[in-house]
Amino acid sequence: MNRTAHIMRAVALCFIAQSAFAQPVPNGELDCLLQRGIRSVLLQSYDEAESTFAATTERFPESPVGPLFHAAVLHQRAGDLGIEFNSGMFDSLLTLVHVRCDVRTSRDPLWNKSILATAKGMLAVEAAEEGSWVIVIRDAIASSSLAEEVLGTDSTMYDAALPLGNYYYWKTRKTEFLTWLPFVGDMRDRGIALLRKCAEHGRYQRFAALNSLVWVLIDAARVDEAIVVVNTGLDAFPRNRTFLRGLAACQERMSDPLQAAATWLEVIATLSNERHTGTFAEYASRINRARCLLAARQYAECRQELDRAARVEIRSVPEWMKARMAAKRTEESEVGDALARAMSSR
Repeated sequence: MNRTAHIMRAVALCFIAQSAFAQPVPNGELDCLLQRGIRSVLLQSYDEAESTFAATTERFPESPVGPLFHAAVLHQRAGDLGIEFNSGMFDSLLTLVHVRCDVRTSRDPLWNKSILATAKGMLAVEAAEEGSWVIVIRDAIASSSLAEEVLGTDSTMYDAALPLGNYYYWKTRKTEFLTWLPFVGDMRDRGIALLRKCAEHGRYQRFAALNSLVWVLIDAARVDEAIVVVNTGLDAFPRNRTFLRGLAACQERMSDPLQAAATWLEVIATLSNERHTGTFAEYASRINRARCLLAARQYAECRQELDRAARVEIRSVPEWMKARMAAKRTEESEVGDALARAMSSR
């Protein structure tokens, strides 16, 4: 997966939806189920996470959080492994969220507004992957407006800072050539501050905020800060591929390609151990490792990794991933050509 794709996914969905939940939910059993499901996602036990959130949806038929988190797992699994995305089920779950989340009749309209902010953000992510940019803008603005209202009413709803922090940073980042205008301010520092607040105090979104913060800091060329953040996540979940990918990106930008190659090997090992070989994730990780080995002048090992990548038999390439696959094939060719030149000049 290329850098832009990593950032988009980190901004969009990390390992669980970019939700705007408040402090502990009113029902202790519901809170326990959510915590269990989130931990399963972070451990990349996606079947277990889906089962937990499906049970949550059934056990609490009036709550929108079960289908919301279930939809997030579908998206995260597809992005992590580079496999088919069940968009039909995803859309159905978010429709159920909207049905259950009527702020006009809710006993806790602020809570439901935070959930609606999440649902709108997730729809924006799906639209971005389909190239429907008008829908992306519409839903992203709606999501951020709801999150602003939530935080404006209760500033201790720390998890609401995640989607808003991402929105502030990336909105400025994509329009920074206009920040000289009086009505277009630079919100990047404010966005980073909101992400830090969620990472420090969030209940359901702490690790999602940590991951978003990693990619924001990398983009801002603050890699020393980013590596501290990513190691915080890895201290808790040392085999989490999302954090490992962020660590490898930090190491490359710190001119340590040999260490980055070692980190990519860890990613490959987790895919193998969890029986996720033959996926785009395995192929892309091997190309990434070969690129790092080339930069480290480990030419023989680079050649071996390129050969392993060429032997990966990807069972299927989803439509939404075909552009990324083409880009990775191009990179494979470029690394191979550069390796041939380097070896011939020795």
